[in-house]
Amino acid sequence: MGERRRKAVENVVGGALGFAVGVVVMGLGMKALEAVGADPLVFVVVLATAGGGFAYGCVQAGIAAVEAVSLYDRARRHLRAGRWEELAPLLRRLLEWDELFPGFDHPRTVTRRRALISVLARLDRFAEAGLIAERNIGSLSRRLGATHPDTAEARDVARLLREAALDPSVAEVVREAMRART
Repeated sequence: MGERRRKAVENVVGGALGFAVGVVVMGLGMKALEAVGADPLVFVVVLATAGGGFAYGCVQAGIAAVEAVSLYDRARRHLRAGRWEELAPLLRRLLEWDELFPGFDHPRTVTRRRALISVLARLDRFAEAGLIAERNIGSLSRRLGATHPDTAEARDVARLLREAALDPSVAEVVREAMRART
């Protein structure tokens, strides 16, 4: 499926999903207003102000949810096929979502960064991978402490990637290590 067509399908499905959720929640809110005996004019004011913005937010959230599921599905297919060049931008986008929604220091975000580091190293993009590894050091230090073994390992990975970006012999060692990994 082409990129434009896939995006259009994501928008339609996500928009419909979000709109349905918005309608249900607004309907419940209107029932609550009715239950407390609110004036019919209040219905119109609430629907016109809060309802419109809420519906728009629900549609956008639905689109975002469908996009995230689509990204994850495509990333898994590229991973299984070993298509690293196509996988890298998808992992980067998923990482952006993770940094926002579970959080910058969340374990899933750290794991997703490790996956992106591995893919970038396979593509010989050591400097870029090193920058992401530095972000992992910060997250692990805040979450686990500076002396934790996972933090120390992340520090070693970042150092090795920095060296690989500067020294072709170190880069070859890293390439061999990547090939040996399953």
